[in-house]
Amino acid sequence: MLDFLYDLGCTFTLFVLVVFMEGVIATRKNAKWTGLILPAVLLIISVFVGAYMHDLGAFLFLLIPVVLCLAAYFFSRHQVKKGKITPTIKEQMKD
Repeated sequence: MLDFLYDLGCTFTLFVLVVFMEGVIATRKNAKWTGLILPAVLLIISVFVGAYMHDLGAFLFLLIPVVLCLAAYFFSRHQVKKGKITPTIKEQMKD
């Protein structure tokens, strides 16, 4: 039982880390298309794992980070378009 909880905690932490990375990448002003790389890679991995294991449950479980990354991407890009994202220190130094 403890092993299952440990694995579940590791999986949840990985999901949060991936979504955080996607949010950081997508909030950059010049990252319109680079923010879609991570969800695309995760989608390819989930398709390969689902096809290899012949398990619909594994495929759907691996789609969770894809959906979360796409949600973070579209939310972040919407915030960038509205101008609500503050510029980074590097962008401030250029001005």
